[in-house]
Amino acid sequence: MEHYRLYTLVDITDTGAPHSPYESIEYNQYQNLNVLVQTISLRAQPLDIQVICLLDQDTAKYDFGSSITGIHKIWSMDFYSERETAWIEHDDPLGGLLNDIDGQAFNGNLLNTMVFDCHMFKSHDINKNVTFKKLNNQ
Repeated sequence: MEHYRLYTLVDITDTGAPHSPYESIEYNQYQNLNVLVQTISLRAQPLDIQVICLLDQDTAKYDFGSSITGIHKIWSMDFYSERETAWIEHDDPLGGLLNDIDGQAFNGNLLNTMVFDCHMFKSHDINKNVTFKKLNNQ
C-alpha cells in the first residue's frame, strides 16, 4: 500500500454530512472533500481517508504557490492506495494527482482563513492551494 498526504488551504472538513441542508457550512465542507475524493478516485480508490485541520500554520513551510503567504488554517488529508504507481505522469509519481485536481471547483466561503480570488483547486502556479506528498509505503 502506498501512503499519500494532501495539504490544502481549502476547508475540506470531514463532517460526514452529505444530507445536511444544501446551504449549510457542514454540507459544503463535505462537498469540498467529496470533490477531492472523487477526483483522486479517477485513477485509483483512496483508502482509509483521514482529514485533520492544522491551526495557525506558516504557509512558508508548505509547498504552496509563491503568492500564498502568512499564517492560515491548513487541512491535511492522508489516504492510501493499493494500486502502486496509479498517479505517475511524465516520470512524476504525483503528476496525475496534480493534473487531475487542477481547476476543480470548490466552495471557498467556509471556515478557511485564506481568501480566494478564484474558487478552484490550483496545483501548478503561484496560486497553488493544494499539494500532495507521497509518504513511505505501508
